[in-house]
Amino acid sequence: MAVRSWLTMIFMAVLVLMFFPALVSGNETLSIVVNSLVLVASLTFCYANGASLGESEITYGELLEKRVAKGYTPLAEDKAQCYNRKRGVLATLLGMLPWLIMAIVVLVSGKDFVHVVVEEKPDYLFPAAETVVVSTHESIDVAARIAFAAFMGWYQFIDAVGPGVLDYWFLPMSMLYPLAIFVGYLTGPMQHKKKLKMIEEGKKKKLRKIRADQRRKKRQQQPRQQKPEV
Repeated sequence: MAVRSWLTMIFMAVLVLMFFPALVSGNETLSIVVNSLVLVASLTFCYANGASLGESEITYGELLEKRVAKGYTPLAEDKAQCYNRKRGVLATLLGMLPWLIMAIVVLVSGKDFVHVVVEEKPDYLFPAAETVVVSTHESIDVAARIAFAAFMGWYQFIDAVGPGVLDYWFLPMSMLYPLAIFVGYLTGPMQHKKKLKMIEEGKKKKLRKIRADQRRKKRQQQPRQQKPEV
């Protein structure tokens, strides 16, 4: 589950970077709508991913129980593939850990940092004419913005609230995808019941079709009764 969280964060970061111009269009309303759709779609994907994982682990656990009943001794690898909420919690924490550490480092490094709104653009054409000093916090902040690139489309709106506000938003950002996967994972038992119900309904439907075909063939095989002559 932790690896799924990491891959999702990396995949979304690459995806956002590829389509970044569409996420920061000149129309603010359109940008909010597009970013909201991307966020909802990504969270839905994480939820479905976690639900699928939970259901598959429950199915594996049931199959393992049947094998144990026949004399099989389960290995540690077998037990690791079975549904377990505690292990899910640990995997969720591990999934958010790299980005959570980054978010905390940003907050700690910016504790005494004074954010200043710069109105004049520096002279990038002639850097020798001026000295650009970048603080440690600013360097860490840039690294964090890259690490949380999956949410880059929202930076413009958060930065507009005030300088340094984004530093506090990195914390919830680090938790969104892992928590979405974990919530989906918790629905594993419910998803498994639905799957069994669908399988049972499919069997009944197939059985009804077989019986209907048998009755039809039986009617076709019966000889037709001739009408008596008057």
